[in-house]
Amino acid sequence: MKLFQTIHHRMDEQPFHSILGAVLVAFGIYLMVENGYFDWPPQYTQVVNSDFFGAWSIFNGLGILYVTFSPVKLPRANFTWLLSTAAFLGFEAAMELAHVLLGYERHTAGFVILVVGFLLLTFALTKKK
Repeated sequence: MKLFQTIHHRMDEQPFHSILGAVLVAFGIYLMVENGYFDWPPQYTQVVNSDFFGAWSIFNGLGILYVTFSPVKLPRANFTWLLSTAAFLGFEAAMELAHVLLGYERHTAGFVILVVGFLLLTFALTKKK
């Protein structure tokens, strides 16, 4: 019972970190399972569909969750994980935007807005801490 109270207290202290970490882990798992997610640029589909980007997302999510639930405050680790997350989400937003504009895949247009929203959240959390 005390463990759940501790987890709840940590989530109350940093709710956006908890959400961002969980979303990154879920998205990373999706990228690792779905090996044909990116189809633009056509000459680099093997590279952009590799498990590297999914693993990058998972590690960022787990790192942010570790900082969230750590018993001590880790400002440097927090900044490092948020900086890496901003780089990942910036890459992801650029790829999604390229799919919309150059790949003529309109179904990813809404996801661009979502990724940019999470990128702005990451910037806000980085500036706040």
